[in-house]
Amino acid sequence: MQLLLSNYWRKSDWSINVRQLLSLESDLTIQELSPLTYFFVSSVYLRIAPHEDFSNILDSRVNRFNSYIDLYFELHKISSTEIYLIGFVSDESYIRLVKNDKASPIPKDITIFPRQVDDTDYLIVVPIQTMTETKGRDIEFDDGSTIRVIDAKIRL
Repeated sequence: MQLLLSNYWRKSDWSINVRQLLSLESDLTIQELSPLTYFFVSSVYLRIAPHEDFSNILDSRVNRFNSYIDLYFELHKISSTEIYLIGFVSDESYIRLVKNDKASPIPKDITIFPRQVDDTDYLIVVPIQTMTETKGRDIEFDDGSTIRVIDAKIRL
């Protein structure tokens, strides 16, 4: 498993022929889904508390469609042990991730957005197993709209 970062995205760069969920699969949990599927999960369910692991995310209910683009994240389930979160990060988070200190045991703090907004030019594909802690937070824009982001600690 590896982290993928890009300032552009072509489906061919990442896609491993994942399929959209069938209608009957909506509202299942991630662990109940077949491999090679993509789906959407509310950021509310993507919480990992300190000293927990990512396994509680596997009980999250999934949606077939992204009905709330400012709240839901896209995930890809490749196998029961390979699940990836798709999002966008700013220059600041990008620099933290690519900084060459991979030997460091200290997780890297980043903020992941569910869609591209101003100054989030980098697509990120994160193995959920690398997330050691996450919490959601709302960001309000000048126009009064809000987006729910995930502040995450990533161990590479």
